[in-house]
Amino acid sequence: MKSAHHNDPHGFSLIELIVALCIIAIIAAIAIPVYSTVQVQAEDTVAQQMQEELNNTYANWKTNGGSITGTPFGSTILYVLGSSAAITSPVTDSSGGSVADNGISSTTRASLPCGTPNLNPSVFSPSNVVVSNGYFIGYSSSQDQFSVIPSNSIAWGTPVGIPIVYANFTPPNIYSAPLSYNGVNFGTLVNNTTSGTLYGVSGSTYYQASYTYTGPLAMLNKSPIYYASFKSLKGHTPYHYIGGAIPPSWSVIICASTTTH
Repeated sequence: MKSAHHNDPHGFSLIELIVALCIIAIIAAIAIPVYSTVQVQAEDTVAQQMQEELNNTYANWKTNGGSITGTPFGSTILYVLGSSAAITSPVTDSSGGSVADNGISSTTRASLPCGTPNLNPSVFSPSNVVVSNGYFIGYSSSQDQFSVIPSNSIAWGTPVGIPIVYANFTPPNIYSAPLSYNGVNFGTLVNNTTSGTLYGVSGSTYYQASYTYTGPLAMLNKSPIYYASFKSLKGHTPYHYIGGAIPPSWSVIICASTTTH
């Protein structure tokens, strides 16, 4: 009588391979959601710790004489809090707010997350939200505090398009326009950049504003399209204004957020 069991020199049978694959699939179906949950919890924990540390540092900075005027953007405050030297001259931004060190506040500095981009708040490019290393660092002017959430916890809603036409003019030919939506001030757009993204926050809702310059192309990079040189009895004189300009404009797409975890 032959034994029912024998060694197959040709390897596993098709049924054995299918059974093995089914077992692997079952294990993966259990392990992947568990891993994802643990990863999400870890990111939320890091965000909470970062938020507490940043707000504690900010509170200490103000207690030690940190100077704030108006309602500056969060990027402006982060710039000062993360600086390696004292900021004696106020740093101002297009929201009309300014931030500076005063007294011993320069000894109180925030440990900004690795990968934080250049936060130098030029007059045309500050924002209330800084995206850094996978986290959104938002600042609420009304609450005067920071909030931090992982970027992968945000789901963006239906895009809303809004037109923006210039509001300010600075010689020789820089056109700019403040960008705001639902009471959220994002920053200021200028005609020397073609496109970009700014972020704002109001309460627990984050906003993403993607903008594209739609004005005359010749006005990009500060080109003096509406200026001209002319000759007079005194000779050749540089740029002289010769007429009304076609207002440059921007196409802006706004998306509001919902938090997924």
